[in-house]
Amino acid sequence: MIYVILGQTASGKTSLALKLAREFNLPLINCDAFQCYKQMNIGTAKPKKEELENVEHYFINNVDITDAINVKKFQEQGRQLIDKLTKENKDIIISGGTSLYIRALLFNYEFPDIDNKIYDELSLYPLDELLKILEELDIETYNNIDKNNKRRVVTAVALAKNNFSRDDLVKKFNNKPLYPCLFFNIDVDKEDINEKIDLRVETMFVENLVNEIEYLIQNYDYNKLNAFKAIGYKEFLNYINEDKTIDKSKLEQIKQDIKTHTHQYAKRQRTFIKTQFSNVKNLSPEMIYSRIMIDQSIKQRTKLMLDQKILSQIENMHFLVCGLGGVGSLIPEYLVRLGAKNIDILDFDKVDLTNLNRQISYNLDDVGKDKIDVISEKLAKINPSVNITSLKMKLDKFNMIDKQYDFIFDCIDSIEGKAYLTKYSIDNNIPIIISGGAGKKIDSTKTKIEKITKSNDVLIKKYLEYLKPILTKDDHLNSIYCVCSNDTNIKTKNKTISSIPTVPNSFGLAMISFLLKRIVGGFNI
Repeated sequence: MIYVILGQTASGKTSLALKLAREFNLPLINCDAFQCYKQMNIGTAKPKKEELENVEHYFINNVDITDAINVKKFQEQGRQLIDKLTKENKDIIISGGTSLYIRALLFNYEFPDIDNKIYDELSLYPLDELLKILEELDIETYNNIDKNNKRRVVTAVALAKNNFSRDDLVKKFNNKPLYPCLFFNIDVDKEDINEKIDLRVETMFVENLVNEIEYLIQNYDYNKLNAFKAIGYKEFLNYINEDKTIDKSKLEQIKQDIKTHTHQYAKRQRTFIKTQFSNVKNLSPEMIYSRIMIDQSIKQRTKLMLDQKILSQIENMHFLVCGLGGVGSLIPEYLVRLGAKNIDILDFDKVDLTNLNRQISYNLDDVGKDKIDVISEKLAKINPSVNITSLKMKLDKFNMIDKQYDFIFDCIDSIEGKAYLTKYSIDNNIPIIISGGAGKKIDSTKTKIEKITKSNDVLIKKYLEYLKPILTKDDHLNSIYCVCSNDTNIKTKNKTISSIPTVPNSFGLAMISFLLKRIVGGFNI
């Protein structure tokens, strides 16, 4: 699992990330465009040497200032590092102020190989001229791009001149991380942030930021340094004397410029985090620490049983559980305890008194509540970091889900709903496990998993009869499994489906076992 700590500048990201990394022995990947440079310390608010002791950290003090790093290089090196750390069975902390670096590292960002000189040359063009060029070369991108954002327009024109379309690259991007991730954002009041920014800038000057700047301009060709694009550095450029010292009479103006630019940067960070990341938990530093501590503690026992590679796969999967009755009500809980982090639960029913004899996730306090609400609240009490999406709906021919999942648990009773859910899974190549009828059964030891085409379960037979005519072809049916029972039905004098807790819960456990066996190495009968 990768724990990603987002936040505006001066929100306390770095100190929280270091605390977590140290206490839980987690490697820290720093995503800051300038803290990686060895010679940039004060102006970047880089962690001090003593703060980094006993912490496995990366991209802090690892690049010489003359060796410019960019988002593409960072992406390549960072992904190699993540692959290495995950092979070592390590969870990871990622934090830093350059949100674009985090997006590029964790999501499907593509960077075509284009000479940087092209970008530099295009940056000199006026915005209106760039837009005219883009309109001629790539009308689709021109129609969709933010025409006031010169940086994006420059990128789009550079791509178009090299036969790439920025719009096509954006469309290829999906919002699912390449790795199992939990995203946290430090929730801090805007006014508090501005006060902290001002205090940080004042502290930088007390710590001799001016001396650091003078050292850099006296020892390097600062006009060619990527470093001087950073806030806290670029503000000095207009006040350099001939002897490469700083005009001390302008220090208050420089200080104010840095504060203003940092405030503006914090605002851009807020917008970027809000619009470019989904499923982000906005919490205080204390709550973020608590959530990660809970998650790490829950995983300790599971790690003893499941290989880290399998656990990571479960953490990165998106599950759908349909039907929260006797069979399905416990499956989301089993998934959370296994380590699943993304679960959609689907049901349209409310808890009824008659449910309490076998649907053991519910109690008297839940009667009259929506089942999806009860289950969501329960899961949050087990692990509050799990992303739970509630879908209150009944599945049928006219009402069907429209999302991509990695695995579906079908625990609904409706023949029509089961059939169209299976069709959806086949059409979208999503693995599914089907629940047969658990009513009128007593012996949970007779629960079994078999292909739907071989089953004698009454519910499965009726569902299969309904399913076949709505499929374009039925050659997928031999690869679909169901959970059912060899136990004979209890004889009853009325048409009500009798049931007790034992068999429905054994069905749920069998479905989870089916998932695990698929992940571990396939399921063969």
